[in-house]
Amino acid sequence: MQNDQLYMYMSKQEHCDALTLAGFNTISLAMEINGLCLFECQI
Repeated sequence: MQNDQLYMYMSKQEHCDALTLAGFNTISLAMEINGLCLFECQI
């Protein structure tokens, strides 16, 4: 697929906010490739 926004229904900030609400303290964007984000989190 060429559309990198096909599954991007949440912004990066919304993902970080959701991870914070889930109890994670340290959240960082480890990698992003063609709109796919990998977050690194610590409890």
